[in-house]
Amino acid sequence: GTAPKVNADLAKRLLTVAEDGAAAKDGGDDEDGITRKKARKMRVAAEAAKAVLDDERFRDMFTNEDYAINTESDEFRSLHPNAVGEPIRKRRQDSDDEDDESSSDEDGEDL
Repeated sequence: GTAPKVNADLAKRLLTVAEDGAAAKDGGDDEDGITRKKARKMRVAAEAAKAVLDDERFRDMFTNEDYAINTESDEFRSLHPNAVGEPIRKRRQDSDDEDDESSSDEDGEDL
């Protein structure tokens, strides 16, 4: 099929997981150094990823703009601190600095 327009990055990651898991062999260590346990985990993850991509209950995630993941939102960044972008600690420090500047009483003295 065609690539979805909504949450295309998520769909691409799920497809990659599904393909990698389908390619994982059951026989233990292979030339890629994948252990039997890791191959099993990859297959389980692949089944889950494929289920999300194929299940019509999740179809709106990839077709309806209302379900678009906003990777720039504070909520997303707090839930995914390793995501690409400005580190959340830096943003928190910046907002703390702004709060410090505005926390003074009428005489201009710090509270």
